[in-house]
Parts: sequence; structure tokens; C-alpha cells
Amino acid sequence: MKATAWIPEPTLGQSGAVIPETAVIWYMDQVYVYIKAAKDTYTRRLIKAFLLTPDGYFVKYDVKADEEVVITGGQIPDED
Repeated sequence: MKATAWIPEPTLGQSGAVIPETAVIWYMDQVYVYIKAAKDTYTRRLIKAFLLTPDGYFVKYDVKADEEVVITGGQIPDED
């Protein structure tokens, strides 16, 4: 019998940001998040590499720890 398993890479000791699953927007098989750019302005940013963790998605390069990420309402139901 064969079995296939997905084992996430450990993120302990790495710098980056963990964003909740509700913040992720899937569009055309790519992952995006909305980042606050100014008081009333948000920009959509492509996430090129991420790891799924129990707490959400670990993003090493594409989101900085001090950036504000939209965590709900970014994904339009018909868009995914």
C-alpha cells in the first residue's frame, strides 16, 4: 500500500508574518492579500511563497510584520 503525506516545513526561528486564512484571497490560482497603504487606501499584493500552519499562512517575504492586513471581507464569494 502506498500513502502520500503533506508535511509542512517548520517555521520556528524564521522571521516573517503569520496571516489568518480569512485574509487570503485566491484568484486565478494565485494568492493575494490586501494591505493598508494609506488612511482609506488598500492595495492587493501577490503572495509568492507561503506555508500553511495551524495559525494561518506563514509568509516570509511578501508581508512585513508592521503592515496592516485586511483579515475579513477581502474575498468576494463569486470571485473564488
